[in-house]
Amino acid sequence: MQEAVEQGTIRFAVTTASLSGFALLKGCQAYLEMRRKGKIKHGYMTVDELIKKDQGVSTIDVAKEKILDFANIAEKYGVDYAARYLSDPEGPRYIVFFKAKDKDAIEAIVREYTAEMLHEKDRPKVREKLQKDRKKVKQTELQKNKQLQRSKKGKELGKIAGKVKKVIRREIVR
Repeated sequence: MQEAVEQGTIRFAVTTASLSGFALLKGCQAYLEMRRKGKIKHGYMTVDELIKKDQGVSTIDVAKEKILDFANIAEKYGVDYAARYLSDPEGPRYIVFFKAKDKDAIEAIVREYTAEMLHEKDRPKVREKLQKDRKKVKQTELQKNKQLQRSKKGKELGKIAGKVKKVIRREIVR
């Protein structure tokens, strides 16, 4: 038995020593390809890769603006997913295919995503809030300008009234 192992080792050493550079390169490429095939891809992938991976793909419709929110949630739970873009007359959207080892992860993703969507509907939009704030600022600026104009008019009227009084006094004195 020991002799067979020694002969196999020697044979391997002899065959590798007689390899050309091209054959050695091909061997290394084959080895790397074998390792690459052994790696399991997780996270975002194409729809074809996701379907080929295993059985049982779930889907959900996601608005175009919310695709990154869904991707963050899916990565958080370690779920594999793929997105397909659809342009509808209602508006652009994505159909997201996703898959997980256990149903709990899928349920958690759907629950968290829907909770985020519902919570977001309750929140005021940033642009709407900015428009309201701009209107308030304009109104306060207009009020301040009116007050300044009134005070300027009051001062001017006071100056004019003083001049009129002086003129009236002069006329009376004459």
